[in-house]
Amino acid sequence: MEGSVENTMAYFVATLQKARDVAHMWHWKVKSFAQHMALGELYETLQDLTDELVEMYMGKYGTEFHIPLSEPNPFSEQSPLEFVQQLDSYLGSIKSAIPQDGWLINKFEELQGEVHRVKYKLENLH
Repeated sequence: MEGSVENTMAYFVATLQKARDVAHMWHWKVKSFAQHMALGELYETLQDLTDELVEMYMGKYGTEFHIPLSEPNPFSEQSPLEFVQQLDSYLGSIKSAIPQDGWLINKFEELQGEVHRVKYKLENLH
């Protein structure tokens, strides 16, 4: 496995962890019950699916990698919808850079689908 793929995965995981933290912050901050619930689902899903992605990746490639926890927050703290749109855009941009194993891509797409579901709820349920 090339170091660049390991670095990509490490930064991908770090970004998902930041997204989880931002989703949790918005979960506490919003005044709408529908948004509160949608963002709660998002941070729980981010936690669970990130864990599954990492374990699947490490199970195949037998590698441990350093997750850079001190990276700056790449997500907006201006609005929960803007944050979710940024997360959606990020996922779209990183997909081709992660290993293209079908089972890993399936889990990735499950995460992408959850982000789309939450985006729908934030836009339409108040």
